[in-house]
Amino acid sequence: MRLTAGALVLALAACAAPSSSRPDGSLDGTYVGHRTLDPSCGTKSEDITFYVDGSEISNGSPHKRHRLVGTVGTEGQIAIHDLADRRHIEGSITGTVLTATEPDGHSTKKNRKALATYDPLGDTCLWQIEAVREPKG
Repeated sequence: MRLTAGALVLALAACAAPSSSRPDGSLDGTYVGHRTLDPSCGTKSEDITFYVDGSEISNGSPHKRHRLVGTVGTEGQIAIHDLADRRHIEGSITGTVLTATEPDGHSTKKNRKALATYDPLGDTCLWQIEAVREPKG
């Protein structure tokens, strides 16, 4: 049985999906940080913000093309995707820190811009995401 890279990402996302129980609210808040491309793939970094409310997480974008939504499990595990189901982010929240990764295949337009030399046969690049919850109040 042969899986494409996209099918493999979807299969892994299904296995790592957070539980459906609602967290107690201790993870609620605004997480602000950066999304940085793996150095072996280029040099690119972007600011990123996530909003957690109970078992829901989003980036709060009003633009359909840029909106990310997902779930937060009771243990802090997160699974986020865009509305077209092309982007998949997985990670966790521990204390006040959100850490996650997002695969970025060589076929995407944003990756071509980030790479100094485009290599269609190279390994998939990963975005590393780290964000810290802003203090409440």
